[in-house]
Amino acid sequence: MTNLHDTHCHLQDQRIYDNLENVMDRAREAGVTGFLCCGSEVGDWEAVSEISARFEGVVPAYGIHPWSVDKTPDMWLNTLLRYLDQPGSFVGEIGLDTKYAKTPIDLQVAIFEKQLKLAHELQRPVSIHCVKAWHILIPYLEKYKHPGVPVQVHSYNGGPDLVNQLLKLNVFFSFSGSLTRTRNKKAHRAIKKIPIDRILI
Repeated sequence: MTNLHDTHCHLQDQRIYDNLENVMDRAREAGVTGFLCCGSEVGDWEAVSEISARFEGVVPAYGIHPWSVDKTPDMWLNTLLRYLDQPGSFVGEIGLDTKYAKTPIDLQVAIFEKQLKLAHELQRPVSIHCVKAWHILIPYLEKYKHPGVPVQVHSYNGGPDLVNQLLKLNVFFSFSGSLTRTRNKKAHRAIKKIPIDRILI
Protein backbone atom coordinates (compact mmCIF):
# COMPACT_ATOMS: atom_id res chain seq x y z
CA MET A 1 0.00 0.00 0.00
CA THR A 2 1.16 3.52 -0.70
CA ASN A 3 -0.01 7.04 0.06
CA LEU A 4 -1.29 6.32 3.55
CA HIS A 5 -1.81 9.25 5.92
CA ASP A 6 -1.36 8.99 9.66
CA THR A 7 -4.10 11.33 10.80
CA HIS A 8 -2.94 11.58 14.40
CA CYS A 9 0.59 11.22 15.74
CA HIS A 10 2.98 12.88 18.17
CA LEU A 11 6.32 12.98 16.40
CA GLN A 12 7.60 15.39 19.04
CA ASP A 13 7.31 12.72 21.74
CA GLN A 14 10.67 12.41 23.49
CA ARG A 15 10.54 8.62 23.20
CA ILE A 16 11.01 8.88 19.43
CA TYR A 17 12.25 12.43 18.81
CA ASP A 18 15.96 11.61 19.00
CA ASN A 19 15.46 8.82 16.44
CA LEU A 20 13.01 10.68 14.24
CA GLU A 21 14.96 10.36 10.98
CA ASN A 22 14.78 6.56 11.24
CA VAL A 23 11.14 6.64 12.31
CA MET A 24 10.20 8.72 9.27
CA ASP A 25 12.26 6.54 6.93
CA ARG A 26 10.48 3.41 8.18
CA ALA A 27 7.10 5.09 7.86
CA ARG A 28 7.75 6.09 4.26
CA GLU A 29 9.04 2.61 3.43
CA ALA A 30 5.68 1.32 4.69
CA GLY A 31 3.82 3.74 2.37
CA VAL A 32 2.96 6.45 4.90
CA THR A 33 3.46 9.79 3.16
CA GLY A 34 1.34 12.17 5.27
CA PHE A 35 1.31 12.88 8.99
CA LEU A 36 -0.84 15.07 11.22
CA CYS A 37 1.52 15.89 14.09
CA CYS A 38 -0.54 16.99 17.08
CA GLY A 39 0.73 19.20 19.87
CA SER A 40 -0.65 18.59 23.35
CA GLU A 41 0.64 21.54 25.42
CA VAL A 42 2.22 24.95 24.93
CA GLY A 43 5.64 23.51 25.69
CA ASP A 44 5.71 21.17 22.68
CA TRP A 45 4.29 23.46 19.99
CA GLU A 46 7.72 24.72 18.90
CA ALA A 47 8.90 21.14 18.35
CA VAL A 48 5.79 20.43 16.27
CA SER A 49 6.50 23.52 14.17
CA GLU A 50 10.15 22.52 13.69
CA ILE A 51 9.23 18.96 12.66
CA SER A 52 6.67 20.17 10.12
CA ALA A 53 9.30 22.43 8.55
CA ARG A 54 11.92 19.67 8.59
CA PHE A 55 9.94 16.78 7.09
CA GLU A 56 7.84 16.86 3.94
CA GLY A 57 4.25 15.75 4.42
CA VAL A 58 3.98 16.69 8.10
CA VAL A 59 1.00 18.92 8.89
CA PRO A 60 1.25 20.69 12.27
CA ALA A 61 -1.58 20.87 14.78
CA TYR A 62 -1.50 22.97 17.93
CA GLY A 63 -3.69 22.48 20.95
CA ILE A 64 -3.99 21.78 24.64
CA HIS A 65 -4.84 18.19 25.50
CA PRO A 66 -7.22 17.67 28.47
CA TRP A 67 -4.39 15.93 30.34
CA SER A 68 -2.29 19.12 30.03
CA VAL A 69 -4.84 21.73 31.14
CA ASP A 70 -3.18 22.13 34.55
CA LYS A 71 0.12 23.07 32.86
CA THR A 72 -1.37 25.86 30.75
CA PRO A 73 0.19 29.35 31.19
CA ASP A 74 -1.94 32.49 31.36
CA MET A 75 -1.11 33.79 27.87
CA TRP A 76 -1.67 30.45 26.09
CA LEU A 77 -4.39 31.73 23.74
CA ASN A 78 -2.16 34.44 22.29
CA THR A 79 0.59 31.87 21.80
CA LEU A 80 -1.83 29.51 20.08
CA LEU A 81 -2.96 32.26 17.73
CA ARG A 82 0.66 32.89 16.78
CA TYR A 83 1.27 29.24 15.90
CA LEU A 84 -2.00 28.94 14.00
CA ASP A 85 -0.78 31.79 11.81
CA GLN A 86 1.23 29.04 10.09
CA PRO A 87 -0.61 28.26 6.82
CA GLY A 88 -2.34 24.88 6.75
CA SER A 89 -2.07 24.24 10.49
CA PHE A 90 -4.83 22.43 12.40
CA VAL A 91 -6.20 22.80 15.93
CA GLY A 92 -5.41 19.79 18.10
CA GLU A 93 -5.11 17.77 20.07
CA ILE A 94 -7.90 19.18 22.18
CA GLY A 95 -10.72 17.51 24.04
CA LEU A 96 -12.51 16.34 27.16
CA ASP A 97 -11.77 13.36 29.40
CA THR A 98 -13.63 12.38 32.58
CA LYS A 99 -11.79 9.08 33.00
CA TYR A 100 -8.04 9.72 32.84
CA ALA A 101 -7.59 13.49 33.11
CA LYS A 102 -6.74 14.81 36.58
CA THR A 103 -8.05 18.32 35.90
CA PRO A 104 -11.70 19.05 36.87
CA ILE A 105 -14.04 18.88 33.90
CA ASP A 106 -15.17 22.52 34.23
CA LEU A 107 -11.57 23.68 33.67
CA GLN A 108 -11.20 21.29 30.75
CA VAL A 109 -14.39 22.68 29.21
CA ALA A 110 -13.19 26.28 29.55
CA ILE A 111 -9.94 25.55 27.70
CA PHE A 112 -11.65 23.27 25.17
CA GLU A 113 -14.35 25.74 24.18
CA LYS A 114 -11.88 28.54 23.55
CA GLN A 115 -9.91 26.29 21.20
CA LEU A 116 -12.99 25.00 19.39
CA LYS A 117 -14.30 28.56 18.99
CA LEU A 118 -10.93 29.60 17.55
CA ALA A 119 -11.02 26.71 15.05
CA HIS A 120 -14.51 27.85 14.05
CA GLU A 121 -13.38 31.45 13.57
CA LEU A 122 -10.24 30.53 11.61
CA GLN A 123 -11.98 27.63 9.79
CA ARG A 124 -9.29 25.11 10.76
CA PRO A 125 -9.83 21.36 11.03
CA VAL A 126 -9.83 20.00 14.58
CA SER A 127 -8.48 16.81 16.18
CA ILE A 128 -10.42 15.86 19.33
CA HIS A 129 -9.75 13.45 22.19
CA CYS A 130 -12.89 12.35 24.02
CA VAL A 131 -13.14 9.76 26.78
CA LYS A 132 -16.41 9.30 28.68
CA ALA A 133 -17.44 12.90 27.96
CA TRP A 134 -19.67 12.56 24.90
CA HIS A 135 -22.67 14.10 26.68
CA ILE A 136 -20.54 17.22 27.26
CA LEU A 137 -18.75 17.26 23.91
CA ILE A 138 -21.70 16.91 21.54
CA PRO A 139 -23.50 20.16 22.55
CA TYR A 140 -20.26 22.07 21.86
CA LEU A 141 -19.90 20.41 18.47
CA GLU A 142 -23.47 21.47 17.73
CA LYS A 143 -22.81 25.04 18.89
CA TYR A 144 -19.68 25.42 16.74
CA LYS A 145 -20.71 23.31 13.76
CA HIS A 146 -19.33 24.80 10.54
CA PRO A 147 -19.25 23.27 7.03
CA GLY A 148 -15.67 24.51 6.62
CA VAL A 149 -14.44 22.99 9.89
CA PRO A 150 -14.13 19.19 9.71
CA VAL A 151 -13.69 17.49 13.08
CA GLN A 152 -11.64 14.35 13.64
CA VAL A 153 -12.54 12.33 16.72
CA HIS A 154 -9.24 10.63 17.50
CA SER A 155 -9.23 6.91 18.38
CA TYR A 156 -13.03 6.79 18.46
CA ASN A 157 -14.46 4.92 21.44
CA GLY A 158 -18.03 6.21 21.55
CA GLY A 159 -19.65 3.08 20.21
CA PRO A 160 -22.25 2.62 17.45
CA ASP A 161 -25.13 4.53 19.08
CA LEU A 162 -23.49 7.95 18.66
CA VAL A 163 -22.36 7.51 15.04
CA ASN A 164 -25.39 9.00 13.26
CA GLN A 165 -25.49 12.02 15.58
CA LEU A 166 -21.78 12.71 15.05
CA LEU A 167 -22.01 12.25 11.27
CA LYS A 168 -24.43 15.20 11.17
CA LEU A 169 -21.83 17.33 12.95
CA ASN A 170 -19.14 17.04 10.23
CA VAL A 171 -17.22 14.45 12.27
CA PHE A 172 -14.64 12.07 10.84
CA PHE A 173 -13.84 8.99 12.90
CA SER A 174 -10.24 7.87 13.38
CA PHE A 175 -9.32 4.42 14.66
CA SER A 176 -6.04 3.32 16.19
CA GLY A 177 -4.43 -0.10 16.52
CA SER A 178 -6.91 -1.06 19.25
CA LEU A 179 -9.42 -1.73 16.47
CA THR A 180 -7.49 -4.92 15.65
CA ARG A 181 -8.15 -6.44 19.09
CA THR A 182 -10.69 -9.24 18.76
CA ARG A 183 -12.33 -8.26 22.06
CA ASN A 184 -12.95 -4.66 20.92
CA LYS A 185 -16.52 -5.45 19.88
CA LYS A 186 -17.76 -1.90 20.53
CA ALA A 187 -15.39 -0.43 17.93
CA HIS A 188 -16.16 -3.25 15.49
CA ARG A 189 -19.88 -2.48 15.69
CA ALA A 190 -19.26 1.27 15.37
CA ILE A 191 -17.05 1.12 12.28
CA LYS A 192 -19.69 -0.86 10.38
CA LYS A 193 -22.06 2.13 10.70
CA ILE A 194 -19.60 4.74 9.40
CA PRO A 195 -19.37 5.58 5.68
CA ILE A 196 -15.95 4.72 4.26
CA ASP A 197 -15.24 8.37 3.38
CA ARG A 198 -15.56 9.29 7.08
CA ILE A 199 -13.06 6.71 8.38
CA LEU A 200 -9.48 7.76 9.21
CA ILE A 201 -6.56 5.80 10.66
